[in-house]
Amino acid sequence: MKVKLLAALSFLVGLCVFDANAEVGRFQHPGVGLNREQLDQLKANVQGGVEPWKTLYDALTKHDHRFSKKPRIFARRGEGITQIDSPDFDNRCAWDSQTAYYQGIMYEITGEAEYRERALDYVRWFYTHITGGRPHWDSQFRWPNAEGWYLRAAELLRYTGPQTGPLAWTKEDTDGVNRFIAIGRGFWWGRSTLLNQLQFTLGGPLARAIWEDDWDAYCEMVEILTANKQGPVGERNGSIREMCRLVTTNELTGAQVKPHVQYSEMGRDIGHPFPGAGQLGENLTILWSQKTLVDPVTGEVSTKKGAVDPIEFLKHQYLRGVNQICKYNLGFDIEWTPIAINREKGDYWRRPANWGGGRGRLSSEVDIVYMHYKWGRGWDLSKSEESRYIGYALDMRGVDYSHAFLWIPQKAAGRCTLERHDPGKDGVNRFAEFIQPRMPGLSVERDKSTGAKYISFTGKSFIFPMFLPFRWPLPKPGEYTIRYRCDGQSGIGIINPEDYNTEFADPETCEKRVYVEKVKLPATGREWKEFAFTLNNPPKRNLVKLDFRTKGKHLDLEWIKVP
Repeated sequence: MKVKLLAALSFLVGLCVFDANAEVGRFQHPGVGLNREQLDQLKANVQGGVEPWKTLYDALTKHDHRFSKKPRIFARRGEGITQIDSPDFDNRCAWDSQTAYYQGIMYEITGEAEYRERALDYVRWFYTHITGGRPHWDSQFRWPNAEGWYLRAAELLRYTGPQTGPLAWTKEDTDGVNRFIAIGRGFWWGRSTLLNQLQFTLGGPLARAIWEDDWDAYCEMVEILTANKQGPVGERNGSIREMCRLVTTNELTGAQVKPHVQYSEMGRDIGHPFPGAGQLGENLTILWSQKTLVDPVTGEVSTKKGAVDPIEFLKHQYLRGVNQICKYNLGFDIEWTPIAINREKGDYWRRPANWGGGRGRLSSEVDIVYMHYKWGRGWDLSKSEESRYIGYALDMRGVDYSHAFLWIPQKAAGRCTLERHDPGKDGVNRFAEFIQPRMPGLSVERDKSTGAKYISFTGKSFIFPMFLPFRWPLPKPGEYTIRYRCDGQSGIGIINPEDYNTEFADPETCEKRVYVEKVKLPATGREWKEFAFTLNNPPKRNLVKLDFRTKGKHLDLEWIKVP
């Protein structure tokens, strides 16, 4: 399977979902987010009732205040605030700037003046009231992130709308924005920024390069996003190359290993990989608005033959890294090799760090890469081990509607469904509808008499990770029921997913597995039985890992009900 995948990836290198920008050194304006062509297409989709944009538009205008006629204001107006001097200010500026950006897009779609009036008000309030600032906690990435969103809004308003009248962008506006963004220029740490923080720092400099028509600065930021070769190796480098690292050597022992991609920050903790990978997707949308291609090896801006979409840099390492995040959080063992984080200090990440039991979280933050491959490329993500877990995770978790509204590829028109896959409707969790462990002896079958699908296992034991989506409250103490059949004494061990060592346990002795409870399943022969049992201390997360064991020749499982 892997050989076939790599052949497919090699074949696709050099192809791109969009047409490359033929004029090197010249920017598209607007172009921090959606460019003119994309705005016109979005408007046509909404006004033409094209799906899925019609459904997304209706949902966003009804349920997301940023797209409504009564958006919230987060800046503490009226409190005499004049300085960029706290994480709280950075966050509020980012939130209000997002609203301004979306309000500007709503004006482009509807032509209703009040949307543009509000967008202008958000942008103007900051440059008229904020006169100074100083570095503060996390300002090296929180402020550039806010600046990036602020410039998305300002760029959109500057290059759209009427040329005269109360809705027009003015020279005073441009000068005001320039004064405002100049305040925080010194906050950026450059190439040496911790892991996911690097991608959050790039939003501002990327947007500023386009705003200021600085081609050299733009090319530098693109290379930092993709490869950052002048940056350090390890934790202070959040580029695609370092975060989605191709590992060929055990850097602790020096031994050669089978090449594989692993998402480096999982060695730090499990909470940060999703937002870091998600922000990388946000930054890539800026490159898309400029129709930027990069060299497939160096990551530098390129228009040469063989140049690729930045999201596909290094033969799709971003996709493969995010796939690993999803695989781990879905409860599957992953291939992990110790990597050096700081060689001078002798620091290594030896395994994914599930401190605090963070494992078992799925997020729509990584939906940009999912939408690109599923609907832009038309890939069946379930076919390859390099993509099947992100495919399943996002099919189940669903996409962020604001992301989808702007970034679902046009190729998805009329054939994209937003319906989420739920393998556990009405509390009945059907084993065959969960993503299956790939192992000898395990298969999905269909009952000839009832038509129901079930999983069948011939062997002694296997671990079945079960991610229970859309369950709130989470599984609680009470009676559980399982429908199964087996020709010998069997049992279930419910594993505590918060034990960060479980995925490295000996599969035969289970010495490092921590069981919440163990349940015996009587033999049934070839007859299906529903067996009820009580759990007094079930796992307190969506992720449940079930260790099935049997003394018979087969064990068939159809469903399990949770209280």
